[in-house]
Amino acid sequence: MTPTVFVVNPAAGSGRAGAIWEDLRCEIPEGAGVVRGRDRETACLELGRYLEQHRPRRVVAVGGDGSLQLVVDQLVRIGQLAQTTLGIVPAGTGSDLARALGLPTRPHESLRVALGEAHCRIDRIVVRTGLEVRSCLNVAAAGVPGYVDRLLARQTRGRKRYLPTTIRALWRYRAIEAEVAWDGASGSSGGGGVVPPKARGRFYLVAVANGSTFGRGMKVAPQARLDDGLLDFVLIEDLPRWQLPWRLPQLLLGRHLGAQWVGWFQGTSLSFEALSEPRLPIDLDGEPLEEDRVEFEVDPGAIDVAIP
Repeated sequence: MTPTVFVVNPAAGSGRAGAIWEDLRCEIPEGAGVVRGRDRETACLELGRYLEQHRPRRVVAVGGDGSLQLVVDQLVRIGQLAQTTLGIVPAGTGSDLARALGLPTRPHESLRVALGEAHCRIDRIVVRTGLEVRSCLNVAAAGVPGYVDRLLARQTRGRKRYLPTTIRALWRYRAIEAEVAWDGASGSSGGGGVVPPKARGRFYLVAVANGSTFGRGMKVAPQARLDDGLLDFVLIEDLPRWQLPWRLPQLLLGRHLGAQWVGWFQGTSLSFEALSEPRLPIDLDGEPLEEDRVEFEVDPGAIDVAIP
């Protein structure tokens, strides 16, 4: 069994991860393995083969939230997730999971944390579609965040592009007509009263949150915790376009949960089905997905992660 393997996505963060890796190589422990891949398909194949052969005790991901998702999915596939510690050197465009865990932003400091003895267990979001089962560690969001992914795919990704691209997407995007069902444990809506277990309407966003932020710091679910065994669900209803410039700052600062146009609740599972179009755009930790129906479920304490 190999003690540690590093998974490097040199393209993450518009090439930032590759530069960070070159700077850190002299500090890598002797005998550690390295798996590199510039695209998801290649990385899946190479990482899958390495994990099956070596069964490492610790996997350190140098990249963004999408790189972490890939690592967890491969560990789940070979039945090794429960026996492996995940270390993180944040080097992506958003890296919101690292922010939620309080990891250092300086690469050399985050490497020391990733190789250290302190760790905790966090929940995993299980994502089921008609074709596959995937993992999400931080936030899955249907609607306008998926549309943001589409727009970002047409340009060079960068750390400064999230906010202007999101503003442009909010202005262009047409809310999706959908049906959402969940097993709510607690929550609220802008209109007050009991939150029903099902909603049908037009939504700009339906977020399933394990962590509190996405899109490089937008506080979509400010009450969410990574280790409470619950998911936070945030539904943002259709809004007149003229209201959007006043609503976006509330979302950025996490002050939207009590608004009339927002539903917020907690639970362990949620399903989302598009009614107005065949495939809805979804963002999974920054990775794009398009499906007409998706189911989300919490997997409590599934991931062991190194922390400061």
